[in-house]
Amino acid sequence: TQANTSAKLAKLLKDAFVAAEQMEKYVVLRTIPGNAAACGSLIEKNYQEKLFAVINDDDSVLMIARTEEAAEKLHKELLSYL
Repeated sequence: TQANTSAKLAKLLKDAFVAAEQMEKYVVLRTIPGNAAACGSLIEKNYQEKLFAVINDDDSVLMIARTEEAAEKLHKELLSYL
């Protein structure tokens, strides 16, 4: 469920968050190494209507939002989990 996904994402971000930035339709999330894949998966499930694509490596997640407004909301919501 979305509530369960949000709870998992909140816990993971509290433990693994390093930084987040937004530029136009792009949001990048930096994590402690080894945590980006799990974050990316949870973000994609939780925010699929706002996202065009999610790309991650070991310690970062690049989210491409459908609109700049969606990127701003996503960035703010990710920071609210902290």
